[in-house]
Amino acid sequence: MHESEPMSISATFGTPWKTPAGALLDSLSTRQHLRPHEPLESSIRLLTESLGVCPGAAEQALRWLGLDPSTSVGRLRRTELNQLATAIHRYWRQNASQTAPAPNPACG
Repeated sequence: MHESEPMSISATFGTPWKTPAGALLDSLSTRQHLRPHEPLESSIRLLTESLGVCPGAAEQALRWLGLDPSTSVGRLRRTELNQLATAIHRYWRQNASQTAPAPNPACG
């Protein structure tokens, strides 16, 4: 791959069929399985650090879904994890598409 070529989704997220929202879901599912008693806010913070997700997008997604950040990640159902991953990805893209420069490079 030449330096001028953009990075592909498969290079970024590991497999050609994995979407950014799918990678977020996988990461949340792993946290849920390995540390079920961990508060959701801790899982989200680690997710933002490991995948470079905009923290503001994660906060917006939690508020929009009405999830309590102190709830343990193990209490969430698979559908809730899926909704959370999708919402984080949507807000992340929305924040990145705004024209104003963001203080955090992950936000845009």
